[in-house]
Amino acid sequence: MSAIVAVSCAKSYEPELTGSPRMIKVSFEEPDVKSSIDGNKVLWEDNDAILIYDGTKQNAFLFNSGGSFDGEITEGSTKFYALYPELAFRTDRAVSPIMVASSAEAVTFTTFLPSYQKLRANSVSQGAIISACLPTLEGDKLSGSMKIMNGFLKFTIADAENSRIAKVRFTSGSKFMSGRCQMVFGKTKDNSADSLYVETNNDKFTSENNYVECGPETGRTFENGTYYVSVLPYGNKGMTITLTTIDGKIYEYSTDSWVKPLRNTIQDLGTIDAGVASGTGLTTKTSILVDFTSNA
Repeated sequence: MSAIVAVSCAKSYEPELTGSPRMIKVSFEEPDVKSSIDGNKVLWEDNDAILIYDGTKQNAFLFNSGGSFDGEITEGSTKFYALYPELAFRTDRAVSPIMVASSAEAVTFTTFLPSYQKLRANSVSQGAIISACLPTLEGDKLSGSMKIMNGFLKFTIADAENSRIAKVRFTSGSKFMSGRCQMVFGKTKDNSADSLYVETNNDKFTSENNYVECGPETGRTFENGTYYVSVLPYGNKGMTITLTTIDGKIYEYSTDSWVKPLRNTIQDLGTIDAGVASGTGLTTKTSILVDFTSNA
């Protein structure tokens, strides 16, 4: 899931504004690291955006139907930071910048791995893959290898007609699995090379959850298929899988063994609804499911 990212410069320039840095229009040519999985491929989708920080400004590059990303960089910039997803553009461009700090040792950004993800078969939730790189400028192209920074839990629904699963929740026994975190562009421990890593230990800038939940992207219940949930890249000592059916019944299955969806790796949890039809794992808990979005 690595890719080469290319940026080409257009010949036109924005009018120069007094007291403002001069911006150059550029476009990302379609890279291979993308926002959703389709079998073994990863695909870009409408409304995807990549953040390019050029040392002066944080610039949003928005994916268009022509297969490229459009945006601007500051003229004269020599060092760049690329981060997906660009969260501010996807919500309100007027919100505070997502960069936390910049120093000689590291440049740090706040990002977010959703705690609730809408899934379709053989894919992940849009915007739930954290990827980053330090691209370099060569002539009129910006190139680099985007690295996926989160891990994945893979699970299968095999008896959808009888299990009718509306929501799946994975709860860790030891580590954070989702929520706000920091993407750090820094150095290796011996300072020998540039390093990328996700940080969740700074209480001032992080707000994590020890769980991640998911539901079907369309319809009220999961269809038969294989699904991928994005999680923070840590090993978890023990995990509980909670299944909620459309009629409010709750099934739980727990393990004390290690579950390790580390960076850019997939932990296969197998078929998770195998025991629903026989009542295995049924608890005394109940849930009322209401779709407030569709039923105002």
